[in-house]
Order: sequence, then structure tokens, then C-alpha cells
Amino acid sequence: MRASTLSVSISESHRSYRSADVVALLAVAPVLLLPLLIGGVHPEVAVAFASFELLVLAAWVGLGSHDRRPTTVSWLALPFVLGALLTMLEVLPLPATLVSWLVPAPADLRSFVIAGLPDTVRTDVLSVISMDPPETKAALARLIGAAAMFVVVSNAARRRDRARLIWRFVVVAASVIFVVAVGHAFLDTGPWGIFAKHSGIISAPIVNQNHQSKVFAAFAMLCFGRAFACRDRREAIVTGVVGVVCGIAVALTLSRGGMLALCAAAVLGAALLWRARRVEREHADVNHLALPALAAAMALIVVGSLLIADRAVLAEVESLRTDSGRIETSKLALWQPALGLLDEHFFAGTGNNAFAMAFTARSLPHTMYDGELTFSHVENIVVGTLVEHGAMFGGLLVLVGLLIGLRLLQSLTSTAEVAAVPAVFVLVIGDVVDFALESGAGIAMMSLALGLCAAALPRSGRRLRTAPAVATVLIAAAVLVAHAPSAIRDWRYRLDRELNEAKVAQRLPLLQHILSVRPFDGYICSALAVDARHRRQPREALQWANRAINLWPTLPAGHIEAARALVATGRTELAMLEYRVAATASNGATIGVLQEVFARTSDAAFRRRALPEGAWALSMLCRSFVREKRTDDARLCAEELAARPDATDEHRVEPLRLALNRGDTDAVAELLAPLRSGTQDGVILKEVCRSIALLGGFDAAMPTVQELLRQALHPAPTLSWLLGEQLRLERYEDALITVVKLRSIVRTVNERDQLDRQEAELYRRIGQLEQRVVVLRRLVARHPADTAVLAQLGLAEHEAGQPGSALRTWRRLVALNARGPDTTALAQALGLSAN
Repeated sequence: MRASTLSVSISESHRSYRSADVVALLAVAPVLLLPLLIGGVHPEVAVAFASFELLVLAAWVGLGSHDRRPTTVSWLALPFVLGALLTMLEVLPLPATLVSWLVPAPADLRSFVIAGLPDTVRTDVLSVISMDPPETKAALARLIGAAAMFVVVSNAARRRDRARLIWRFVVVAASVIFVVAVGHAFLDTGPWGIFAKHSGIISAPIVNQNHQSKVFAAFAMLCFGRAFACRDRREAIVTGVVGVVCGIAVALTLSRGGMLALCAAAVLGAALLWRARRVEREHADVNHLALPALAAAMALIVVGSLLIADRAVLAEVESLRTDSGRIETSKLALWQPALGLLDEHFFAGTGNNAFAMAFTARSLPHTMYDGELTFSHVENIVVGTLVEHGAMFGGLLVLVGLLIGLRLLQSLTSTAEVAAVPAVFVLVIGDVVDFALESGAGIAMMSLALGLCAAALPRSGRRLRTAPAVATVLIAAAVLVAHAPSAIRDWRYRLDRELNEAKVAQRLPLLQHILSVRPFDGYICSALAVDARHRRQPREALQWANRAINLWPTLPAGHIEAARALVATGRTELAMLEYRVAATASNGATIGVLQEVFARTSDAAFRRRALPEGAWALSMLCRSFVREKRTDDARLCAEELAARPDATDEHRVEPLRLALNRGDTDAVAELLAPLRSGTQDGVILKEVCRSIALLGGFDAAMPTVQELLRQALHPAPTLSWLLGEQLRLERYEDALITVVKLRSIVRTVNERDQLDRQEAELYRRIGQLEQRVVVLRRLVARHPADTAVLAQLGLAEHEAGQPGSALRTWRRLVALNARGPDTTALAQALGLSAN
């Protein structure tokens, strides 16, 4: 009987251990799954990650209760637990007086903005600290999932056989992700064909190449650490090879931050291995090859990266030197204005993941590279923590992280113990120069690495009995259930997509709901101003535009809507000032803004009030006068433009161009003299040659024109004018010579288009119809949607005796615009029906 009872007990114990192995593998499964799920940045993925890990933690606690094995919590869990508590505080509805005390300026601004909402909607606005509650709730879900994952991994990896299982899963996960990334590279597509392909050689499965580089760097460091600590030589070799492959993948993402983090972590790993070798010197099984193997691995990474993509990798490394000379337009320029946010968010911060909403109000136009590029996170983990959690709470988190890092270096000394430490530091270093831990994949890698470190600590941590452990899991699940629906439903991209797809009648209530969820979104306020303008409510539109300007002062849409509302209420002079701010901040939309100004008023003084600083803006005003045939205004404007210190050659020649266009020979003679000395410039040379031809006649001017052309740096504009004059005067042999000259020197698309049009006209006049077709086809290849050019091509093919080609061209025109005049004209020429 005793033997039977003992056998049953052993069998149950074996099944329990097997179940624990399965739970441990499930706990680390997100390390593989989250990178494949676009990096785990979507809120529904974050909620699924947290829910999954809480279920795994509950299963682990249940197994521990069955085996009378307590669950321990290491002090290394502090970053996750403390971060989750602070994040939960940021989305917890608090008394309005407390929020006003913690963040006074944002609280007052929120009150001002929501005052425009109906009473039924205003009551839905929560009095919280975060400036973007849905994003903060998604961050809370990721932190809950990371904390649960850490607890399971740190407990499971204390058994050597289970730790070996986890390490082997890490190798498999790294291999699978690399294979998927290479597959995308061979298919030349972005993540799963859904997202655009970024600049990296390897550009999937994670959307952001910086995130992807940090994940591969963490895998590389984990594999190296395991390879040097593993006693099985075959497993060590396989793991080391996977580490080298992941290191090469870091370089192939072309992420400079990832490459820098990998090199820095390798130096730290070498220092840890050197210390471990000294500590273990007396042991017989000390790995004397660890340091040389690490050096060889890094050398293989460098060589492999250069063999695969030497030019691209070297170009990225070289760009570091270039960027160091323009810090004011790089990501580092964010740090100063980001820290400036602490004046308004000193105690509680902007809210976890809410930096984008707060910083947009502080971003200045024309300061970031790529125009109005803003960032969703500060590209520095220390600055980002301080801004998002406040100087007090964020400072506490930074201090805890620093102490944990120092304690790790002091407590873990042997080769086996320090195996996961470089992975922790590669993620931290990577987050100093980029952001990575804000994604699900990044925080899961950190949770795994810290969990493995905690399992290697000499002290096990604080033990939790079953009841407290179950209560902790239930509390975390309750917090997740409370915030998960809002995190998913009110995600900004989802709401924005719904707004774009909504019908006109649905827009107003949807806009009001979005603003109740994100009361600091200036774009939504400007959209409400647009809606009010469409409803012919200019005063309401002005109020919403004013709120948009208060939220995001550099948002052009708010100033444009304010200007339109002011015009509608008869305050045109004030409207011009708003147009000026909008034109200054608009970048690519500036031309449209100024064109709207010119359409609003013909008063030259009013138009000048709307002009931003710069010769380019004044030149647009001059061109508007030319289009409207306001000769005197155009002349005075051109003279003022030419006298500006920031005027270009194009601007300085404008008075002469205007005099030529109106045929004023006296003015041409007067303006020509000071410009002849600068005739090497192509823009000026064209107008100078036109002037000489006007004053002395075309034939008499030709010797001087030819001499000037020989001295010109870029004679294409002048040759193009000369070709036009030769066509006008029907000097076709000279025109053919000019075409040959032009073809070898044109360099811009506009110059090529102009030459092709002139060449096509020349061939039409001299009867070379097939050559005309060739030229027009070249023009169509550059502009396949230009119906006018397509119509010309179809007509040329018809005249050249190519009816089949003409019919195909007509069908292309029908597909582009079946009812257009060009399509109808070609159909009539071909004797076809437009239908």
C-alpha cells in the first residue's frame, strides 16, 4: 500500500513539474509573438499580452499552491510595479482640486477647452492627470503584462532544467524572428505587406526599425551570455551562432542607435566576463575562451554586416558624424523643450505615453528635420521618464533604475549569473538614444532579461503566500478590466479612422466624443471649427479655433480656421494676421494659404499683413499681381523684392522680366546694365539674352548670345528660350542643333518636360511624325496621369499611322477621365464614341 501511495505521489509530482514547464514556456511566449505582431504597439495587443500573462501567473500560483511551493517576488520587479502604480495614478479619476494642484496649467486649459462641449458630453470628461488617457491606459496594460511575466520567469528559472528550457526557447524565438525578417527582405515588403517598408535592409516584422534593432540586440546579448555560461559545447556553439546572426541583423536594420547599443553592451559584457573569470579562477570548469569568443563574435558581426551591406551600413555610421554638426535639427533637440514641460507638469508629469500630445504644443515650426516631424516619445529614457511621470515620481523611477543597475553589477559575479545582464543594459542603452521599451516587444525582452537575472540572484526575494498572491493577481486583473476597453476603443488612430469614414451628420457627435476622451488634442478642436464653419456658425468656429490655438499654437489649421471665421464676421484685418501665422507654420501648405489670402482680398496692404518673413513670400505676392495684370503693383513689388538682402537670382531678375513682358524698352535698357556682369548664372542669363534680343533684334543679338552661352554655368534656361524663338521664327535647322545641345545638359524634371514639349512641336512642324510619337511617349512615361499629354500622344499616333497605339492611348484616357474634354477631342479625331 505504501509503495502504491508513493508511486502515485511521484507520478503527480512529475505531472506537476511538467505542467510548470509548460507554464514557464507560455510565460516567455510573448518574446516570440510580440515582435511578430508588429512589435506589440497596438493597444489591443497590449491588453491581450497583459491578460495572457495574468492567466499564466494565475496558473503558476495555482501550481505552487498545489505543490506547496511559495511564489517569490524579487526586488528587481520594482521598475514594473512602481511604473504600473504611477501609471494607474495618472488615469485614476481624482478630485478636480487635487488635479489642479498637481498639474495647475493643464487643468485650467482642460477646463477652458471642454467648456465648449455640450453639458451631456462634458460630464464624460474625466479629471485625470494624463494628457492622453487612452495611450496611458495602453502603457498600463503593457506594464501589468511585463510584471506578471517577470514573476513567472524569475520563479521558473530558479530550477536549472527549467532555466535551460527557457534559454533554449530564447534561441528558437531569435531564429524564428530572424527567418521571418529575412523572408520579408527577400520579398522586398514591409511588415506582412500591410505597412510600408522602411530604409533598413531588414525591415520586418516590426514596423519601427529602431524597435527591431533593440529586439535583435537583446537576443544577441542573451545568446552570447548563454553560450559562455553553457557547459554543453554543442548547445554553446549553436547559441553563439544565433547570437552572431542577431548581431548582424542589428546592423542590417540600419539603426544607428541599435548598433551603438550593441557595441556598448558588448564592452560591458567583456568587463563582466573578465571579472567572472577572476572570481572563478580557481574552478576547474572556468570558461577561459569566453573573452576571446566574445571578441571573435563581434568581429564576425562587423565582417558579416559589411559583406552583406557595406555601403548602407557605412553610410549610416558616417551620418553620425554629419548629424553631430546639426544637433539643433536632430532628435537631441527634443531634450531641452521636453524638459521645459516640467514647468507645467513638475509633480505628476504628462502621463505615460502622453508625451506626443503635450509636446505638440511646444514644437516650433521649421526646427525638426523633415519639416514638422514630431515624436511620440522622447528619445532618451531618463528625460522621457522625468517628463511623463514628473520630476518627483519620475525621479524616483530613475533612481530605482540606477540602484537596480548598480546592485545587479555588484550581486551577479559568475559567468552563469551574468548571462542576462548585458541584455538588460543593451535595452537601457538603446533607450537612451532611441525609444524601445514603450513597445510590447521591447518591454517583454526587458521583463525576460530581468527575470533571468532575478533567478540568478543569491537571495530569492520576498515570498508570497497563496492568499496574497491570488489577491495580487485579482487586483491586477480588475485594474486591467477597468481600463482595457477605453484603451482599445479610444485609441487615437482608431478614432481618427472612424472620423475620416463618418458621414457628415455623424461628425459632430464623434468629434465631441473624441475631445471628451482627448481634451488636449488641438487637431480635434480645429476640426470642430471646420464643422461649425460648414454649419455657417462663424462665431462658434472662431471659439473652437481659439481653443485649438491655445492647445497647439503652431498648428496651422487652427490659425486658418480663425482667419476664415474672422473674415466671415467682417474682421479682415485681424484675419490677415492669423493667415500670416498659418503661412509661417505650414511648410508645404504655405502656397495654398497665401493663395487663399490673395483670393480673400485685393487690398495690397492687407495682403502684405498676411505675408510671412522672407523673400519667397514677397515673390508670391509679386506673382499674384502679375496674374491679375496689376502692372504698377507688380513693378513696385518686384523692385522691393530685388532690393532685399535675402533675394535670390530669380528674385533679383524679376523687375527685368516684368519690363520684358510689357515691352518697356527704356526700363529694359536701364535694368540690363547692372545684370550683365552676372550673366554666368542661368536664371539671369536667360533674361539678359531676351533683353539684348529685344533691344537690338534677334539676328544682331546672336553673336553676343552665343558668347554668353559659352560662359554660362547652366545655359539650359537660355537655350530653352532660344529654341522657342527659333520655333517662332521657323528656323528649324538651328532648332535641331539647339535640341541636341539641350538634351545633354537638362537636369531637372521641369527642364526635361519643357524640352520634350518643344521637341515634339519641332517634329510636328518638320513632318517627323514618328519621332514626335517617341518624344511624347517619353513625356507620358514621366506623367502617366496627364490627360492633355495623353491626348497629344494619341493624336500624334493617329497622324503617324499607328491606329492600334492611338486606340490604346484613348482607352487609357477613358480610364482616367471618360468625360473629360481631352478624351472627347481625341475620340472625335479618331472617329470614336466617347462612351
